[in-house]
Amino acid sequence: MEVIPVLNLLIFTGIYLIISSNMAEAVECYICSWNPSDYKNGNKDDNHDYGDVCSVGHFDPQRVRTHKCSRGCEIVSMKDPNGVLEMYYRNCVTNKEITYAYIKKKSKINDEEVYTCDFDLCNTANTGRCLHLFLLVVSMLVLPVHWLFM
Repeated sequence: MEVIPVLNLLIFTGIYLIISSNMAEAVECYICSWNPSDYKNGNKDDNHDYGDVCSVGHFDPQRVRTHKCSRGCEIVSMKDPNGVLEMYYRNCVTNKEITYAYIKKKSKINDEEVYTCDFDLCNTANTGRCLHLFLLVVSMLVLPVHWLFM
């Protein structure tokens, strides 16, 4: 009977180490940007696609390139003081801090929202980390319940 709890603990530790090791390595991030003035000022005769495939509601992962980033990914939205979108981009992290949440920064020039994360393709949206944590918590709860009914 004592062997099974130890085996379960080893399995849980293995799963945890696999998940954690993914966070320590370079991660794949989406790289794109959208500036509404590019579309407004674009020359329609230059055969360049000025369509938005980057911002919220228009993101198209099939048309956006990816890149390996050493510290994580980010999503940045910049708006002017009137709330009009000036720039939206997905990139490798430019800040030191990984937040897993949107952090708002205000200045006289613009308002900025920055979301940072550190797992593959996490800058597709801010829900990826929640799923990652949910799976970890569920696995932590299943093992003790299993031990009670042994």
